[in-house]
Amino acid sequence: MDMMDTNKRAFMKASEQLDLEDARLGLTPDLPGHLVAYNHSWLFASESLQAPCGNDLLDQGYLVRASVLAAQHATESRFLPMGKALWEKISCYRNFRHHMDGRLNALRESRERVKSIPDHYSLSEAFYQGDYEPRGAAGVDIRSKVVKQKGGEARNRDEAKAYFWFDGLPVSVSTEIVKGLHSLGFEIRVWIDKASTEYDPVILMESSTIRAFGMVEPHRSRLGERALSPDGRRMCIDTLTAAWTPPAAALLLLSNDAHLYLSYVKATGGKGEAGCLDNCVALAGDLGKAISVLRYSGMAEEEIHEIVEENVYPAMTELWSREQAYLANQMDAMCRGENAVYYYVTVVERSSRILESIRKAILERTGAKLDLPSELLVLEAGVQEIIGRRQG
Repeated sequence: MDMMDTNKRAFMKASEQLDLEDARLGLTPDLPGHLVAYNHSWLFASESLQAPCGNDLLDQGYLVRASVLAAQHATESRFLPMGKALWEKISCYRNFRHHMDGRLNALRESRERVKSIPDHYSLSEAFYQGDYEPRGAAGVDIRSKVVKQKGGEARNRDEAKAYFWFDGLPVSVSTEIVKGLHSLGFEIRVWIDKASTEYDPVILMESSTIRAFGMVEPHRSRLGERALSPDGRRMCIDTLTAAWTPPAAALLLLSNDAHLYLSYVKATGGKGEAGCLDNCVALAGDLGKAISVLRYSGMAEEEIHEIVEENVYPAMTELWSREQAYLANQMDAMCRGENAVYYYVTVVERSSRILESIRKAILERTGAKLDLPSELLVLEAGVQEIIGRRQG
């Protein structure tokens, strides 16, 4: 079946929404009788779909640009796209086959994985009911049209993303892609593994119209993207990460990772006063992420602060012991003549900063004054002696 046979006007719209200019077609021996179409956002394999041209190239193992699906007329090397006046070259690729093979492997793994995930939902039904939260540009309504820039290129699909909520967990997908897939008869479903501790939905689809199955890549937030918690508190992570990370995982991190609290005492000046959590979030480290997850879950600021403060003293004493052992190892290495002297200069400077932060934090909380460990003093004296001999 020619893709245009479904409906020419609908296909022209779908080609824009699915960004066929950026998609490729291919054949694979793993799926005989199927034409594979894919781009960075979706992939499907169809038994009914046939390319109007470029079949010789496909049979030779090349990938062909998916825009040939819109061909009204074609020669061996060129085609006339539907709705256009200029003929275009049939673009083919050999070097990108591993991309398609990798995506097909991901599809197989996803289809196998969902067999053990009981919770699945209809994204198509949620879309038709308007049960989603638009994010980005305004043109994400079901009735909206693709907004174009100069040159006719569709804008970044990120602008049309939306959050679909299933049992309190968001799944982000471009509504333009959803509309394009629906026009080809796809029913889109989402599987959510409730045991997952990170954003990891599986989105699969099937179409009886073109006898196809495939997958959609969930939209992922940009690196460094930040959001506010539902009650308006600052976070150093995005909504997807915060919602999919269980509060229990954040609490476990706070209780098990002593190194988190070095950034805490540095951010708070060692005092840990109420209201200091924003400083930790601003640093955007693991401690800030854990605090952000707890804020997203609705935990009160006072309770989060209390949990963090309860862990500070045990963490500081553990880090003090670790630093002593580290310095003892460095002393032995220096006695054996390992490393240049200026390596030990940096060791002394680093350990001095860490130990001073620990001393200050313990003093603020207990009033106890800790003396610098002898290992640091001996190592520092050894460094100074070596430098003095060289200068003398």
